Amino acid sequence: MRLNKKGFTLIELLAVIVIMGILMAVAIPAVMNYIENSKKDTYIDTLKQYSSALITLRASGDVVCNNSGVITTATENDNGIVYISTNEDDGQAYKNYLALMKSGGKSPWGNRDLKGSINFYGYGKNLTSVYITDGKKKVGTNAGSIGRSSIMSTAGYATINTGTSSGVCYIKD
Repeated sequence: MRLNKKGFTLIELLAVIVIMGILMAVAIPAVMNYIENSKKDTYIDTLKQYSSALITLRASGDVVCNNSGVITTATENDNGIVYISTNEDDGQAYKNYLALMKSGGKSPWGNRDLKGSINFYGYGKNLTSVYITDGKKKVGTNAGSIGRSSIMSTAGYATINTGTSSGVCYIKD
């Protein structure tokens, strides 16, 4: 009598499945960590783009400040806050967003609208604080470097700088 030796035994199949399970247990967290870091980097790059665009617009004289009711072009001594939002219902903040960036303004976590503020002191590259949030996560800095560790969970939009002492500035249409 001849035995059929064309297939795999149950033990061989189980050994292969166990090895694949171990490989998956190692690979899936690494891939998820890579995806999460990519989202964080996207968020940070968006904030840096807002900041760079504002610096460029200020240098070209396209930032207008409303300090104590007087509207002036941003000068060397102006301090102010530019509000930004990707939500059309937010009026001037949405116009500021369009002037700073035409694309890339949605959150990498769930494609939610972003809101934020850029606070500047004086002229040029003196940004004192920059923040954006999607209502769930926030990234920002007070005159420090921005990195993955700068991203924090936040309860909502209320954590954005509200600019009590500085003037509100906006970008010319």
